[in-house]
Amino acid sequence: MLGLAGLLATFFTTILVVFGLLPAATTKATATPAPPPVATASAAPVEVGVVTVPLAQNEYQQWQPSELSSVDVFEHEAHKHAGVVAWYADWQHNQFSLAQLQAVGARGSIPQITWEPWDGSQPLYTPQPRYTLANILAGNFDGYIRRSAQVVARYGRPVWLRFAQEMNGTWYPWDEQANGNHPGEFVRVWRHIHDIFAAAGATNVRWIWAPVANAPRAYFPGTRYVDMLGVTCLNGGKAMIRKGWRSFARICGRSISKLHALAPGLGVEISELGTAENGGSKATWIRNTLAFIANRPFIRGFVWFDISKETNWRIDSSGSARRAFAIGVRPPRFK
Repeated sequence: MLGLAGLLATFFTTILVVFGLLPAATTKATATPAPPPVATASAAPVEVGVVTVPLAQNEYQQWQPSELSSVDVFEHEAHKHAGVVAWYADWQHNQFSLAQLQAVGARGSIPQITWEPWDGSQPLYTPQPRYTLANILAGNFDGYIRRSAQVVARYGRPVWLRFAQEMNGTWYPWDEQANGNHPGEFVRVWRHIHDIFAAAGATNVRWIWAPVANAPRAYFPGTRYVDMLGVTCLNGGKAMIRKGWRSFARICGRSISKLHALAPGLGVEISELGTAENGGSKATWIRNTLAFIANRPFIRGFVWFDISKETNWRIDSSGSARRAFAIGVRPPRFK
């Protein structure tokens, strides 16, 4: 997602979600999420994940195993192993790479791919007739999908696949209100792709369904086809269009609650997590966010957006932020 148009896509989404410009995510400023359930000692672990610059740029420059050194740097700063290593891949420029999967697996991490059915070099809101949902349903990409599934099956170990994220945002060509698509097609596409993977023996995939905000039931393929729920939570501080600083709970608390209510048996991942440095205390934001996550047993992981672009999301943007993160992920629930 982060090549050419991809970085613009991520930060455009950040602006919408962080500052409440997306209608689907609009909430009252005074809204307070319900008191959280308290995680017990038996609660499932939280996978600490990361995406770094070389991994984010995979769309137009495939990352090499040597570039996992950027993950090593994150781990050194965090004093924590990255249980999940994430990257982005569009359909126009990317084939799944067994070498990439094996390189991540060799370091004891789970590969997570945000898999985007479009040409990521094109601007947002641009019609892409090749990538209509109807074209996917017609089988025009079945060969590509099957080859991707075969790579994952050959790998044989767990792979987390975040397919067609933010599907309820009209800037991507896979939204049902964009690109000549029609209601009901997104769910059919998801199930079609899932079935191809199953037929290819790629049952080691954990499918992540990640709307931009809330929990749009009309886009939900069902618990037979989804293994985890996801959401993006980024605090832009003073770096974005509107100057303002918002807590993690205020940005995403309502969406997380709605996701959990939609499918209580599924875990939730914060699929992109980060905060700016300017506008408030980054250290305090990190401490409160990790406490929020630790106290909700249904949250099973997060991917820290460890990139400096337009604002510095990295955990080492300051010594206080780095220390807050390292202390925050110290409890044994963070794996």
